[in-house]
Order: sequence, then C-alpha cells, then structure tokens
Amino acid sequence: PEPRLMQFIEKYRKEIGRKILDLGSGEGRHLIPLAKLGYDVTGLEYTEEGIKITRKKEEQEKISSELVRGDFRDLPFKENSFDAIVCTSVLHHNNWEGAAKAFSEAAKVLRPDGLFFLRVRSENAAIKADENRVEDKGITFSKINKQGILEMHHSFSLDELKELAEKNGLEFESEPVDEKEIKDGVAIPGQWNVIFRKKELPENSK
Repeated sequence: PEPRLMQFIEKYRKEIGRKILDLGSGEGRHLIPLAKLGYDVTGLEYTEEGIKITRKKEEQEKISSELVRGDFRDLPFKENSFDAIVCTSVLHHNNWEGAAKAFSEAAKVLRPDGLFFLRVRSENAAIKADENRVEDKGITFSKINKQGILEMHHSFSLDELKELAEKNGLEFESEPVDEKEIKDGVAIPGQWNVIFRKKELPENSK
C-alpha cells in the first residue's frame, strides 16, 4: 500500500470511524490492509476483474468487505454514509469535467467532519512519450492503451484542488504534499497527497 495513505490511517486512526470507502479499489491493494485493521470497508471498483481478484485475495486472508461495481462519477451510496474516504491514483484517470464530478460525488457520501485522503497526479508529473495534450481545463493528456481504448489523465494544480474543495464544502486538513516517491533521500514530485476534511453542516441545516 502507498506509504502516505498508511501514514494517514495511523495518524487519524482514533477519529476516522469504522466505515471507509475505498474509491477505485482495484485489486484490493488498500482495501485488504484496511479490512485487516478492523475497518468496515466498502470498495467501489469499475472493473469486474478487479472485484474478482479482490474476492480471491479476501478468501485467502479470511476477511470480507462490501465490493460494489460502479462508476465514481455516479456513486450508488446515500449522502453522509461514510466516515472516511480513500482514493489513491484513481481520480486522475479522467478529464477535468469527469474528475470534478467524481470529487463532488465523494464529498456527498462523506459525513460532516469526515476525512478524505486523495492521491492524484500533479502538474509536476513527467509527461510520457505516448501522451498527447488535449483541449481541456488545466493539463489533461490522452493516450490509446494496450486494449485500443482512449484513456484520459488529468494533472492537477494546487489551485484546482482548492477549487474542488471550496465548491464541495471541504477544506485542507494539512498542507498538500507533492511527492511521487523518495529516491536517495530526495522527494520526486508527481503525485499530490492531500487530506481533506468535510465542513460541519450549518446549524440551520442540521
């Protein structure tokens, strides 16, 4: 699992709550460690293959979680239903419009005062040879994957993260860190690691 995500879990373990949504759970890379820590984890995954692989891993580990196939731009959950959300290297697989929609959906299902850990591609990420710039807000690239399918990848600026937070009632819990990995003691930028907190509802709306 990503070290930054596990550091988030360790730091906020006493206040996270039991119900965690792993947004884009893939093959269970983070869902399984969180379930083993005792959290009630729900995994939202777009691919049937990812869900099948996760289930096999859970059988081996003798743990279980709720696995839901769906699109993170249209979440099948009630508002304010999760204590925390984690989303690691998933939200940037989109153009700006799709990413903004997915962020809004995540904010809706997070309870007031809940925490949202997000790791997404930053504007400082290296541009790959097979990526082409497309017309969109900010920095969005497209490429054709091995299956012949067009993929979008949006690289986020800090201002864009601030914009998403303000529009959806969230705020930075701490200063975002742009760090993809550490090499020889030096931080290599390319991935934002951000912790958001959902603002409490105003008194007149409770």
